[in-house]
Amino acid sequence: ADPALLHTCLGREGKVRENLIDDIAVAAENFNGIQIDFESLMPDDAEAFSSFLADLKARLPEKILSVAVPARLNGNGNGKKAYDYALLAGIVDRVFVMAYDQHWETSRPGPVASLSWCGGVAGYAVSAIPPDRLVMGIPLYGRAWQERKINRAVTHRRAVELARRSLNRRTEPVENGPCFEYEENVTVKVF
Repeated sequence: ADPALLHTCLGREGKVRENLIDDIAVAAENFNGIQIDFESLMPDDAEAFSSFLADLKARLPEKILSVAVPARLNGNGNGKKAYDYALLAGIVDRVFVMAYDQHWETSRPGPVASLSWCGGVAGYAVSAIPPDRLVMGIPLYGRAWQERKINRAVTHRRAVELARRSLNRRTEPVENGPCFEYEENVTVKVF
């Protein structure tokens, strides 16, 4: 999930890309195929990504090569320009569309993958990927949002205020530092 590191791995400068392909080939020896799931690609890395997949497929012609791509509703990109469904489907054996995270940890609350949204994702996917190469990944999980974020950084002043309210104050061993607990009610919305 590090776009800069991924940019370096996909680039043709130096030996990083070649070494990565060699390592993947060695790791794939005892398997029928491999799947590439490079997330957080920068839009400018679209060509480098597709050529990387082409080089990998050429190196492992007998293996099934699949790629996982984020959900898209259209070809406009929505920040996902590097994941050109039609181009990638012409290189790999299978395209796994990750049809989830319509809403995610830091977004506003909502379903992980509503039926209408999945329908839109599937509609675009079948327009760009041949059916025999398309696999739709669907979520088997939900997500819960708190009305306010409880896990947060606390200033010293705020920690002292919270400690005064705490009924369960204790001190941890020196290596862990002082610690206290308190209860706080929070409303949680689950999709």
